[in-house]
Amino acid sequence: MADASRLIGTWKMVSWKRETVETGEVSDPVGPNPNGYISYAADGRMFAVVVSSTRDRPASVPPTDNEKVELFDTMLAYAGTYTFDDRKVVHDLDVSWNESWTGTKQVRFCALVGEQLSLVTDQIKDPATGQDVIHRIEFRKVQKSETRTPSDRAARFREGLAKANAEYQKITSAIFTLSVGLVALPLLFF
Repeated sequence: MADASRLIGTWKMVSWKRETVETGEVSDPVGPNPNGYISYAADGRMFAVVVSSTRDRPASVPPTDNEKVELFDTMLAYAGTYTFDDRKVVHDLDVSWNESWTGTKQVRFCALVGEQLSLVTDQIKDPATGQDVIHRIEFRKVQKSETRTPSDRAARFREGLAKANAEYQKITSAIFTLSVGLVALPLLFF
């Protein structure tokens, strides 16, 4: 078995190309700027989450039925265990956004060069189109400085709270000034 320590960590997607086998057409299945991550842990677990860069935010909560379909059609997510042998990584899926993938083994041929990870499928049925395709996906390793810790979130919360408090002070000061002016206004006429 290969040294999986090179694979361990979180990887941010930078490119995803889908080649349709029949026509040779190459497309961006989730748009030109994919938003996704894949993570491999030392305990042999992994997960992947990808959403389209062109996703629309629902108009309300809960989303309409049409919005739910659009949200589902613009994402991919799964988790399970993995095995790695320097040439390929096999994702053995426990759960997925699409039940037809749950319980399957997803084979990805891989190349690790420095902080870059390339995953390529063999010819497979695309879950979105049903066509025979080959996926080529590029990732870069997320550095520790890019991750957010609970203390980072707390600091951002405190900053937001301070800004909100400053705005509140401005508004209450303006209301006080206005009310003092309104009280003094009748005195001008006597």
